[in-house]
Amino acid sequence: MRLKHLLELLLLSAVWGASFLFIKLAVPEFGAFALVFVRTAAAGLILLPIVYLRGNLLRIKEYWQHILVLSLLASSIPFSLFAYTAEHVTTGFASILNATIPIWTVLLGLLLFSEKVSKAGLLGILLGFGGVWVLCGDDAMSLSVSITLPVVAALLATLMYALTGFYHKRYLVDVDPIVTAAGCQTFAAITMLPLAVLYWPNISPGNTAWGAAVVLGIVNSGLAYILMFRLLKSIGIVRTVLLTYLMPVFAIALGYAILAEPITMAMLIGGGLILLGVGLATGVVVLPDRGSGVED
Repeated sequence: MRLKHLLELLLLSAVWGASFLFIKLAVPEFGAFALVFVRTAAAGLILLPIVYLRGNLLRIKEYWQHILVLSLLASSIPFSLFAYTAEHVTTGFASILNATIPIWTVLLGLLLFSEKVSKAGLLGILLGFGGVWVLCGDDAMSLSVSITLPVVAALLATLMYALTGFYHKRYLVDVDPIVTAAGCQTFAAITMLPLAVLYWPNISPGNTAWGAAVVLGIVNSGLAYILMFRLLKSIGIVRTVLLTYLMPVFAIALGYAILAEPITMAMLIGGGLILLGVGLATGVVVLPDRGSGVED
């Protein structure tokens, strides 16, 4: 991997790590659906003029069906699910659950695309979901009576993110990342509009909530998605999802520093198990004796 790509991964990790903080600041006043609409609309409004100036607006029309599907997998559905999760758990908790994306990627590759997985990879999948189980036992990270639904919502969101990589690789890998990102966020805003109108908050959100929502849209969704699709095209799915290693670090640090959220032993143990599982599943961490039987 080139230094340029490594730096881009670090940048994207920091930006998306901060997104959990912005969601946390905005969702209590907006609600999940209204926040996702504002987020995706802001992203579309900043990206569409760029696409127009580059003379590529018709490319969105050319690939609109695949971009629409991608907008559901990468934006509308997972954004809504994580917004719901953020209302009930701490920032660090949500970011660690997000780190299960590579585990889903490997599992989907095995189950749906018959990709070979090593014994270490299978162990990584088990460790990853074992880490989720550990996290669920920590009441200090829960802001609601029951943590089950928020965890399930987050895991469904990360499953959608994993599917995004496969769908992008099959149908849109040769499309300009800016075109994909602009179309994806614009279609997401359109699909979220009816729900946003229906569930728009009765009390107008404050300046902090609006600021967090707009930054979340322009930076964390618009500009960051250009970078993500570019990385998917240049270094592939498996390497791109490695950014999940650093995202929880940024999110936990921001949650602790700005929101005074606790850093618990369960968070460290559960997060450690998930990241170790990610390392084994993606081949970044190699066991001393790889053995035989299941091919890499």
